[in-house]
Amino acid sequence: MRELVTVVRRLAARVDNGALAAAPRPHDPAGYERPVLDGSGPRASEIPLDGTRPGASRAVWVPRTLDGCREPLVPGAPDLRGVWEVVEGRMKGHVERIEQAGNRITISVGGLVHDMYCDGTLENGVERRLHGPPLDHPATRAAAEAAGMLPD
Repeated sequence: MRELVTVVRRLAARVDNGALAAAPRPHDPAGYERPVLDGSGPRASEIPLDGTRPGASRAVWVPRTLDGCREPLVPGAPDLRGVWEVVEGRMKGHVERIEQAGNRITISVGGLVHDMYCDGTLENGVERRLHGPPLDHPATRAAAEAAGMLPD
C-alpha cells in the first residue's frame, strides 16, 4: 500500500514545465528522420537491447539504438517513430524520441532509454525492466508492486 501512495504522490506532484521545455532536444538531425523500412540493414533482433546507462540524464541524448535497422514493422503495429513533444497538459514540454523496427520499440528521453520487444510477454517488456539491468525507473517497479503484478 505504501508503494501505491508513493506512485499517486508522484503523479499528483507539480511538474516543472519550464525545466521540461528547457531540456535539450536531440542534437543529431538524423534523430528526427523516419527511415524507410525497406528491410535493409540488420534485423531488430540482431541489435543488442539497450537501456539506461549509469549516470545518464535528460541533458545528453544517446545515439539511436536501432540506427541502420530498416526491418518493417510487424503487421498491425502503429508507426510511432519520431521526436515527440507534449504541447499541452501536465507534461507540456516533455520530449521523447521513439524508434521502431520489427516488433521492437525504443523510447529515449535524453540518456534515459526504454528498449523492449512488443510481443505481448512480460519477459521481453516490462518484466525485463523490473528484474534486469538497468532497473531503470523505481516508479515502474513501485507501480507494478502496488498492483500486485511484480514478478517473483
